[in-house]
Amino acid sequence: MDNNENKNTWEGFTKFVLWGTIAVIAILVILAITFLKKKLKMIIGSTKENLSLERRVSLTPETARNIIGLGLKVCIEKNYADHIGIKDEEFKKVGVEIKNSASEVLNYCKLLTKVNCPSESEIKEIKEKTIIIGMFNPSI
Repeated sequence: MDNNENKNTWEGFTKFVLWGTIAVIAILVILAITFLKKKLKMIIGSTKENLSLERRVSLTPETARNIIGLGLKVCIEKNYADHIGIKDEEFKKVGVEIKNSASEVLNYCKLLTKVNCPSESEIKEIKEKTIIIGMFNPSI
């Protein structure tokens, strides 16, 4: 295998892992929502990831549209996915509420989606009984 084939294989694998992770998180969110929908007025939120550790996002406009289609609310932090080329306007078009800060999202949501662990400052602000969905790596 030459260098270009290795590069193409790696890029393809990286894209597969990225979209696979997003799909798994979306499925988990939808399952949790379905289970809790009748008991709680569910508000799904997501804050920016630490970009030095993680560039993926747990919500896309498409997954948000599906969640909103279930009759739930979705909110994200301002400029949530700018780093991967998804602007706030794309989220607004499907009905996502944009909050000015992570604190606002954490105070508003009842279910938080993250790709990685919330930061220490986010953990301090998460409300009691908030559900967290994401991949947690204790070695980070």
